Amino acid sequence: MPPMISNLFLEHKFGSALGALFANDILRNAVAAQAGWIEPEDSEVLVATHIEEHVGKSLPVLVSRKYAMFEVNAGLQGACFDVDNALSTVESMKNSSSTFENIQEMLRECVHYKQQLDRDALIACGIKEGEKKWPV
Repeated sequence: MPPMISNLFLEHKFGSALGALFANDILRNAVAAQAGWIEPEDSEVLVATHIEEHVGKSLPVLVSRKYAMFEVNAGLQGACFDVDNALSTVESMKNSSSTFENIQEMLRECVHYKQQLDRDALIACGIKEGEKKWPV
């Protein structure tokens, strides 16, 4: 169906003399169809058509980018989890240093007690320090 052109539009476009010439609806619509003129009422339909075409072309690209972003987000969340896990491991190692220091101190005391026991055993056997330690 050819677009409809109002008399005001034709008078504005061509002046009142030519606008009156196109006052006939049939002639006016034929000229409008040939010239491809669009009235302001029809521009809404044209805009909607252009928006529909744009959405039809750009939507598949946007959807594929959306899913690509989901994949990147999942990878990023996994990396963040790994970093948080490594950080908590390092923090727990820092907190356990006092435990290792206590273990080291206990081992020193054990070595010292062992040396005292060996010395007491030598004295009990009647061996002085510097001599042959154990009787054969």
